[in-house]
Amino acid sequence: MKKEFWVIIGAILFFELCISSYIDNLNDTLVKRFQFSYVTAGYLLFIPYGMSAISSYFIGSFLAKNSKLKRKIIVFGAILFSVGIFLSYLLPNID
Repeated sequence: MKKEFWVIIGAILFFELCISSYIDNLNDTLVKRFQFSYVTAGYLLFIPYGMSAISSYFIGSFLAKNSKLKRKIIVFGAILFSVGIFLSYLLPNID
C-alpha cells in the first residue's frame, strides 16, 4: 500500500484517540464546571456522535468524488478539533 494511506490512517487513529479521551473527560467537566446533571451531560455528549453519524455519509460521498481534498479535509478537521478543545478549557466556571 502507498505511504499516503498509512499517513492518513495514522492521523485518523491519533485524532480518534484524542476525541475518545476528550469526550470521556467532558462528561465530568460538564457536571463539575457547568453544573449539569449527569443525565443532561450524557444527552449533550450525544451531539458530537450524532453529528458525525449524519455528516460522515455526506463527507464520504463528497470525498469519493473529490479525492484530492482528503488531506485538506483531515487537516482542517484536526485544526478545528484542536481549537475546540482549547476554547472549551477557556470557558469560565459557573459558580
